[in-house]
Amino acid sequence: GDQLYERKHNPFVSYKDVQTNPARMANVVDFSQFAADLAGGQVPDYSWISPDQCHDMHGRSTAGACNFGNVQGLISTGDTFLSDTVSAITSSSAWTGNSAIFITWDETDFPFVDVSGCCDAVPGGGHVVTIVISHSDHAARTSSVAYNHYSMLRTIQDGWRLGCLGFTCDTANVPAMSDLVGPKG
Repeated sequence: GDQLYERKHNPFVSYKDVQTNPARMANVVDFSQFAADLAGGQVPDYSWISPDQCHDMHGRSTAGACNFGNVQGLISTGDTFLSDTVSAITSSSAWTGNSAIFITWDETDFPFVDVSGCCDAVPGGGHVVTIVISHSDHAARTSSVAYNHYSMLRTIQDGWRLGCLGFTCDTANVPAMSDLVGPKG
């Protein structure tokens, strides 16, 4: 794997039932396999992509575009990675009528002034940008609804008609992102 990759950004490898199950671990693959999977029509119904520290704009204490201090280099590298990845997905046979891409950041920048809502269903805390690219036939939209990471999970669960998990069951505080992924209004 990639030495710039941080395992902590992949939640699936933190679960014992994934760690101890070789069949499930076989589904956790390096991003270098993604292009071949797209080309071969072997993309699963759900894919989680976490870029490495350079391509997610965090940076490392290395020289060049990935250096912490090279903000413009990190932005350029991250933008190129995202543009190339989204283009590859949306031009592939995997991009079908019900497809959606959720692009979200994992934190605001320091200092974390407001952490309310960080670890429960109530929206709030640090604000992060989330972009939803939907295959649905509608123009670009913005939403004024207060979402959190549970909202994204709830949206996926609703789309696949799955039961709710944990805080996603709190429908009063965890709205689905239906205004962003739904059909043309």
